[in-house]
Amino acid sequence: MASFGVSALDANAAGAAAAPASALTVGDQVAFGKPAASSTALTAVGIVGNITAVLVLAIPYFIFVKPVRKAKSVGAWKPYGFVMMLTNCMFWILFALPAFKHSLLVLGVNAAGVVIQGVYIAVYLWYAPAPSRRTTVKLLLGVLAICTVLAVLVIWFVMVKKVWSIRFMGVIASSFTTLMFVVGLVADMMELEEGRAGQIVFQLVVNMMNAAIWTSFGFLSAPANAFVVVPNVLGVACTAVDMAARLIYSKLTTSPAARAA
Repeated sequence: MASFGVSALDANAAGAAAAPASALTVGDQVAFGKPAASSTALTAVGIVGNITAVLVLAIPYFIFVKPVRKAKSVGAWKPYGFVMMLTNCMFWILFALPAFKHSLLVLGVNAAGVVIQGVYIAVYLWYAPAPSRRTTVKLLLGVLAICTVLAVLVIWFVMVKKVWSIRFMGVIASSFTTLMFVVGLVADMMELEEGRAGQIVFQLVVNMMNAAIWTSFGFLSAPANAFVVVPNVLGVACTAVDMAARLIYSKLTTSPAARAA
């Protein structure tokens, strides 16, 4: 799934982390029209992947909801990361929809992701100033419009008429997940350049685990599921670069020369 360090792209926790949605794909039954290889290993990896996806979704409660409620203000937080994660989960729900009987876990975890992101966005709207609320509502309306159009296309052309393959939705969902990883990395690099910490280390570790586990799931599928592998391989790479940059930044800022300056 792709999911986030489901963080907001803001001054406190930049970067939309690997979203549970990207990794949680319906597998080869939807993507390739045939069932994935049945194996204990594949099932075990999928279960572990669901657990890490839930962890990714839960992190913002501790780094966003609790501090914001305590301060009664969103501070420097922005809604973009939460809106992106919400969009990501909705895209993967649409991808899984045609094979819903075989993808209940996928639909379930991404539906949970939609609800959880909705809660985070509601908290943001409650404590944000009026201009930020208006901007967020406009973004949400745009996302709703896009997802409504895609839902109509999936239901009519894939499920009813059966003239399209669901792969078009897989391309959209995996591309958006990939974009989230890249945007998260760029945002975090900007945070470090400006002297701010960006995502917490635990958040990055969970993101790395989530992307790595779903990369394994994609490769264990028969044949390998490109919709899972591609975005999550990139997610592992982006998170590794992020962690390396953080380590270098930490050493530079804690060196005797830096302290003397």
